[in-house]
Amino acid sequence: MATILILLFFIFLVSTIIMVSFRVQQIRKIRTRENNISNNQQAHNIYFSFENINFTSLLRKLFSLFKKNLNLIILFIIKMWIKIFNFIIKKIKDRFPKAVNILNGQNGNSIKVKNRGPVSFFLKTINEYKVKIKKIKEEIKKEDRE
Repeated sequence: MATILILLFFIFLVSTIIMVSFRVQQIRKIRTRENNISNNQQAHNIYFSFENINFTSLLRKLFSLFKKNLNLIILFIIKMWIKIFNFIIKKIKDRFPKAVNILNGQNGNSIKVKNRGPVSFFLKTINEYKVKIKKIKEEIKKEDRE
């Protein structure tokens, strides 16, 4: 799930760069039209002058913003990922409760995994002593019955 979201982020990032480059090309076309129309006259107040703007300067500004605000961007992406993930889980539980119950093992049809027991040496020895004590108790009960 995380890889899909990271992949989507990079796809959106590339698409924004493509959109910005397309817009820069449109701006250049408008600038050349204005230069052809005005014939070295000043442009009207309606139009904005795009003389010093090019794609590389826009990319530099964009990357400098990313460098300055990288921690905020990452934090925002993680927060949105968690919110979307929780929203999807809630919707799945609301729409498919039977499937969720079967997957969680509440229906009794799924295989339940037993605890494999303690890992540390100390807990293993304690469990062995408990088993020995149970066996001794059972033997005592058998002797009392006889």
